[in-house]
Amino acid sequence: MPSVSAKYSYSALTLKAAWKIPQTEFSENPEILLPAWAVNLDFSDFYKRNTESLAFSAICGTISPSGAISKLKSPALSTSAVAIQNSFSDVSMLYTNLPSASNCEKPLAFGTSLKFQTNSVLKKLNLTLFSDEKENFLESALIQLKTGKKSHISISATSGQFLKSNTTSKWFSATKLFPETRFFATNFQASFISPHFKTRETANLFYEQNFFNSPQATFSSENQIKFYDFLLNFAFFCASEKELFTASATRQKTLSQIKLNPVMTFFPFNKFKMQSGALCLFEQKIQSDESIEIEKKLGGQINFYTKRTFSKINVFAEGIDSPEKISGALSHYFYGFLNPVETVSFSFTPESEKLKLKCSQKISFRKKTFSGSFSASATSSIIKNALESLSAEIKMSCAFKVENISVSANAGLSFNVI
Repeated sequence: MPSVSAKYSYSALTLKAAWKIPQTEFSENPEILLPAWAVNLDFSDFYKRNTESLAFSAICGTISPSGAISKLKSPALSTSAVAIQNSFSDVSMLYTNLPSASNCEKPLAFGTSLKFQTNSVLKKLNLTLFSDEKENFLESALIQLKTGKKSHISISATSGQFLKSNTTSKWFSATKLFPETRFFATNFQASFISPHFKTRETANLFYEQNFFNSPQATFSSENQIKFYDFLLNFAFFCASEKELFTASATRQKTLSQIKLNPVMTFFPFNKFKMQSGALCLFEQKIQSDESIEIEKKLGGQINFYTKRTFSKINVFAEGIDSPEKISGALSHYFYGFLNPVETVSFSFTPESEKLKLKCSQKISFRKKTFSGSFSASATSSIIKNALESLSAEIKMSCAFKVENISVSANAGLSFNVI
């Protein structure tokens, strides 16, 4: 999927354009897409003092919103097989960034942002507005208050109007068919961040056109406790009802979740660190036949750190009593010349006796004005001890920057050997 992007910046003005060719076969003519583009005016440097700053920016082009809208589109907790989670995310709001090649043929949109920062009790006050030619409108606000030298409270609210419909319901589904209609959604987030305890609460409300009707809702709580070299992440999620559609116009099939993730750090030798973590996830989900089942997932991970290397091993099982799928990976990173990264991963499905293996190698380098990377991978599928498929993929990327101009390009090829 070849893509190229170019950016020009001068003072408060930034111009960016990006274009890609969709993935295609050699025997086919590639589909031609309209390029992504944006014009951004950023006046961040016009008002700056020792204790406060006021930044205003406006952007126009084929842009799309990010940030808090992801919680409105997918409110459930992440189910990625990461059993060592050291960082913790603060509240988010709406963001409108410069486009990438993935924004090709997006609708024309306009966004503005106002950011005020001080060293007083009121640390931050941010406002963002977004609107596109499809009459979608979003607004977002964030307030951050200082409560101590290393602690603060943050509150954000993001709301907008969206389209939803259900025209592809299966004949045995209990969900009724309904045409495309507009609805409203609001995301509330609140967090408290300190060195030893961190928490973030998230609530989503989904309204029909009639605001007097009771809204549908989801709620999640993510928490982290740190005591010396021990770290505990725990979270839960719940949805108010089965017939709930999110801002992505898809039905929310995860009704509740409980997630536990303890992490322990060891220092057995000089300049050597080791971390071990476990991940336990319980999910209540709606199945394809409309029944509700509890799915159990369990994972483990070990990280090894030295001055120049980083290695990790992780294993993840879906279904504890009788595993439905077992997956894992071994990765090794070397910090130095070309920064090589080797990864070997697998996934095994006991019911079908299907084993999928993937080996990949990536090298990258970065200079002041030029950076690039090259990766190659091979993937094979084995079913009942017989080789079913074998494929390979090559990806390349490079970026060049000089003064106010930066250009980047990406390309890749995939081959089906068997």
